[in-house]
Amino acid sequence: MPDELDAIAEKLDAALSASDMVITTGGASVGDYDWAKRAAEAVGAELLFWKIAQKPGGSCLAAVRDGKVLLSLSGNPGAAVLALFSVGLPYVRRLCGQNGVIPEPFTARMGKPYRKKSKMPRFLRGHLVFRDGMVYFVHHEGDGNGILSALLGCDAVGQIPAGSGPLNENDTIQVFRV
Repeated sequence: MPDELDAIAEKLDAALSASDMVITTGGASVGDYDWAKRAAEAVGAELLFWKIAQKPGGSCLAAVRDGKVLLSLSGNPGAAVLALFSVGLPYVRRLCGQNGVIPEPFTARMGKPYRKKSKMPRFLRGHLVFRDGMVYFVHHEGDGNGILSALLGCDAVGQIPAGSGPLNENDTIQVFRV
């Protein structure tokens, strides 16, 4: 399919006509070839939001047409997975009649330091380790948006609040099982 607005809008129109919910990846940001927002508007979808305050995964949008939801995620795999976790999963769970739309968070200790400041909420991919009766969250080193290997062995997502400084080993963090 060509990377052109008309071709993308045509496919999106067909998908929304045949489905209750459509999830796309790629084109949800602000570049010249990021067509998700313009394609949603072209097919008559009402924009609910575009961009969310989280890192990674902030480039996403939600729209609705005829009661059918369009969720467009980043083309970067790590960012797409984390936006799906924070936005898509709660919506799907609600559609299925579940009350707890996100997994219940719990507190764990950092298994190693995380050196970045977090201006906005930040999600880290990682895994849990149990030692000496304590639960530790160990984030994956290569956690860039486009790095698929950071999802290997990922059984938990850590959430760092907006405005946080670097985290040291043994600092606490809110964690979600995935």
